[in-house]
Amino acid sequence: MRFRGLGALGGLNPSGYEGTAAFNTAEIALGYSITPSLKLGASYQYIHGAPVRNGEAGKVTYHEADVSIDYFLSKRTDVYAMVMGQQASGRDSTGQNAVAQLWALSPASTNRQIGTVIGLRHKF
Repeated sequence: MRFRGLGALGGLNPSGYEGTAAFNTAEIALGYSITPSLKLGASYQYIHGAPVRNGEAGKVTYHEADVSIDYFLSKRTDVYAMVMGQQASGRDSTGQNAVAQLWALSPASTNRQIGTVIGLRHKF
């Protein structure tokens, strides 16, 4: 995935960062149904990026893994839980040490982050 024209909106970019960032991702995911109502899942993602900051290229790597369980109460309703973790290394597009940031969470203050999700889902 490539992001071009970073920093093009000056008002949203007070530090004046600009450039392009390219990320390559590999993922493996597994799912197993223990019973028709109970499903386990796990996945691992490797993300390697080359962000460019004001003409200088950097390297960043993220390792992310998760495990989940899903219990179906009916065809349209289920409860689920997931634990996920991420470790970051290298420099981000601002030239700083990379920090972990899991989906839907605020960035961590360090290069590691763990999060949990528990929910009830109903499909209309």
